[in-house]
Amino acid sequence: ANEALTNNDESKAKESVAILKKYANLDEPRAQFNLALCYHFGYGIKQNYQVAASWFNKSAKLGFAPSMYQLGEKYAEGHGCTVDMTEAAKWYRKAANLGMPEAQFRLGLCYINGTGVVGNRQKGIDLIKKAAEQNLTGAQTWIQNETPGAENKPAKAKSSQKASKDDSTI
Repeated sequence: ANEALTNNDESKAKESVAILKKYANLDEPRAQFNLALCYHFGYGIKQNYQVAASWFNKSAKLGFAPSMYQLGEKYAEGHGCTVDMTEAAKWYRKAANLGMPEAQFRLGLCYINGTGVVGNRQKGIDLIKKAAEQNLTGAQTWIQNETPGAENKPAKAKSSQKASKDDSTI
């Protein structure tokens, strides 16, 4: 299915979408994620951001981190749903808690900018450092540009720090 979608073969892409729908309806989160991408980009099916967001949501609720991250992106961008940075941060946090560097980076930016969460610059920097440690280029670049002298040093855990009410793990 992925090969047909990436090779831009429209007839095979439509076949792949049919297969993805079958498995997505059986609550297979990876199929739901891939089907959501098809709807988002219009691969093999008419582009529809609302349907894409719905499939990302179903997959995210089944614990699939890439869907959690993408759902956060949809709320941040307003693709298929209303812009809601609190909801975006919630989904970034869930994916970040599962170790997804893209989500750690985006959640870190939320903390730094105070968007969707109570602002906390140090917490934001720590999250971005975690993402940088996993070789996420954007996070590495951000650390180099925004924290002078901080050469991608590992984020240090603070055992005495209490979690705020909007933090379940991170």
